[in-house]
Amino acid sequence: MNIANIFGMYLGCMVEALFGPYSYKLYSVNREGGAYVDDLKTAERLYVNLENCKLLLTPLDKITEEDKREFLKKFEVEFKSLTLEKGVLQIHKQIKRDLTVYECFWLASKGYDIGICPKEYKEV
Repeated sequence: MNIANIFGMYLGCMVEALFGPYSYKLYSVNREGGAYVDDLKTAERLYVNLENCKLLLTPLDKITEEDKREFLKKFEVEFKSLTLEKGVLQIHKQIKRDLTVYECFWLASKGYDIGICPKEYKEV
C-alpha cells in the first residue's frame, strides 16, 4: 500500500511534523509523498513531506465511550457491550468478527490506530 493511501485514510487526524513544535491537522495528501496540514494556532495551511510526519493515533482499545456510542448507532450494532481491540470487534464476549471496511474508515477518521499504518509513520 502506498504511504499516501495510508495517510489518506486518516484525513482530519492530528499529525506531528518534524519542522514544528506542535501537532497539525492532516488536510490532504498526494501520491507524490506530500501533504497539506492545517496549523491550528495560526490558521495557515502548510505543505509537508509525508516522510517528515507521524500520525498521532489513539490505540483502538482506548476508544472513548462517546465514540463507542456513535459507533453502535452508526453501524447499527445491536448489542450494548462492545470492545474494539486490534481490528476485531467483540460483542458481549461471545461474538467476535473482523471490522468491516466502512467501520475501519470511520475509526481511522476518528484517529484510532486500526493496525494498517507502519510503526515508523505513527505515534500511538
